Amino acid sequence: MNKKAFTLVEVLLAMTVVGIIAAVTANSLGNITANKTKAAFQNNYKHMVEVINAIMTDETIYPVISTGTYNWTGTSDRISICNYNKNLFPQEFVNHTKVISQSNITNGYSFETQTGALWVVKRNPEQSTCSNNGERDYVIIFDVNGLAEGTNCPYTGSDLSTVSSGTCNNPDTFKFLLGAGNRIVIADGDNRYGSSNLYQYMSDNHYLNFDY
Repeated sequence: MNKKAFTLVEVLLAMTVVGIIAAVTANSLGNITANKTKAAFQNNYKHMVEVINAIMTDETIYPVISTGTYNWTGTSDRISICNYNKNLFPQEFVNHTKVISQSNITNGYSFETQTGALWVVKRNPEQSTCSNNGERDYVIIFDVNGLAEGTNCPYTGSDLSTVSSGTCNNPDTFKFLLGAGNRIVIADGDNRYGSSNLYQYMSDNHYLNFDY
């Protein structure tokens, strides 16, 4: 019995089909990963905003004052987060979060949430004095999938304090500052994400709708 061999054309055709399928699959998996990161970011960002609001409007934590000169949080009768126990906010943030593990770091805490995210909340070591014109008293960083997953760019280490070298096209770790008026500031600085900074990356990819 004669066995018919595959022709060169048939082999090339088969390889082409396999290549197309592989490319489509890889693209689909990439989109799934990107969408998963985006959804995780939005959930963590929402939690951050809700916790900040809960802490800063709780008079048992930051009480109403009637006398004295203070820097304001944004409401005329509320004491400043800068002047009123700068170690209080990181602990209260942990108290308002479903945490499965936590550790002390310089000026604050590092902790893992039930959703698998790794957070760092600490006083801003660069903000040594209080002022009422935009102080940025606290650093808040979250890695949406924890250190065990992904590239963790641009911040690495157990306290997410080391900036990774090179570019980062799909970041999973995001850094913010909190200061006067409870204003949340995106802390991109000079750190690059591909061809744009973090603010631009988040805007281009519709992570948030910026209104300032």
